[in-house]
Amino acid sequence: MGTVRYTILDGQIVAEKRGASRKFYASDALGSTVALYDNTQTKTDSFTYWPYGETRTSTSSTGTRFKYIGTLGCRTQLDGGIYMRARVLQPHEGRWTTPDPFWPLEVAYEYSNGSPATWTDASGLWTKKTGHCKATIITPGKGDRTGVVVGHRGNMIRGGTAISAFRRPGENCIAVNGGFFGPKPVPGDDYVLGNPSWPSGDVIDCKGNKYDDSQPNKPIEHMPVITGAGRITGRPPSKPGGASKGQVTRTGACTDDRGNLISMVVIPGVDFDQFEKCMKQICPKKSKIVLLDGGGSSQIVTNPNHNSGRPIHNWIVICSD
Repeated sequence: MGTVRYTILDGQIVAEKRGASRKFYASDALGSTVALYDNTQTKTDSFTYWPYGETRTSTSSTGTRFKYIGTLGCRTQLDGGIYMRARVLQPHEGRWTTPDPFWPLEVAYEYSNGSPATWTDASGLWTKKTGHCKATIITPGKGDRTGVVVGHRGNMIRGGTAISAFRRPGENCIAVNGGFFGPKPVPGDDYVLGNPSWPSGDVIDCKGNKYDDSQPNKPIEHMPVITGAGRITGRPPSKPGGASKGQVTRTGACTDDRGNLISMVVIPGVDFDQFEKCMKQICPKKSKIVLLDGGGSSQIVTNPNHNSGRPIHNWIVICSD
């Protein structure tokens, strides 16, 4: 069969190359492949689908398996099932072969809440409404280590420094700005662990342990954000506090009703209303949405080099083997 090389743009397959033959993908609003074109803009393949992904019509000379929701990376298997990362969809039944890992936040087996014309689930984890939100979604896997690294009082640290302080040998890590972490509870605001006016007072973790700020860059081991180990903090989008106004990059999180992290989300070029709208499309339907950062400091860092990233007060770090 040979090697097939794919070109990805903003998370979508836009082209492939098989040997010397290059084809370009055309998709519908759901992300399903509806046609392939060659270098002369001649249509070589075309597809239509039944609502839950069964191929209705197909004229194909290429043999691509990225069909239903295919440009988002979903692959039709030889047995007719559709691989969607965390799970496999059986299109003739409109159901998953295994329950949703986020049940009961999501329906256990039904695909797209029974609305496949307007909702998709390309991750196999949760249903999201069809839209044009461009976002980076970071979901910790089972067994990943997740923690918060806070700079020495009054100082800010870079993402690379935060990774270096937290990672173990052989791990790959990603750091996302922590944003609204701070020293003291805000009365009447259940979403916020601390006041975002930094620095003042003592930093206290979720178990009541005081952060020893005499050791710069020491990770708060007892303040992780993975399920069962701690709580993610932040502000609801309706209470942005001192966050920047206008269209900027913003960082948020989807959590369960106890504050356990499901995913972190970074969305560029949005105001508060757009951010909240996009988060509602991205996060599981029954989850809570919090704003982690209000503006210019929103960033993602993967390089452990101490010069990586702009300096901010604290970082959420996720590491895996």
